[in-house]
Amino acid sequence: MNALTARLAGRVAGQGIDALNRLVEAAEGDGHQAQHCRRILLAVYNSYAWPLELIRLRTLDRDLQRAAFIVIEWSTDCDRELYEYLPDGNRLMQRFWGLEKEQGE
Repeated sequence: MNALTARLAGRVAGQGIDALNRLVEAAEGDGHQAQHCRRILLAVYNSYAWPLELIRLRTLDRDLQRAAFIVIEWSTDCDRELYEYLPDGNRLMQRFWGLEKEQGE
């Protein structure tokens, strides 16, 4: 890894927790963006069961779009699963999974 790549990876990791928390907060809401945030988080959690539909990124406001891109980039080079950075993260993702199953994949 060259110095520039290492610096960029460090920046993304530094922003990752905040971005992840922004997406989780939005995903727990009732607004029109909540389902899209849940689906993006589920795609990072288990992309085989929940493939990322790019149209979901278009429906988000700019702040949530940026958060989603940071989380996606962070997930590609992270030393552990992102849900492990959240308190009770696995249970949270399972709850999101259940909500999305109820609404129909």
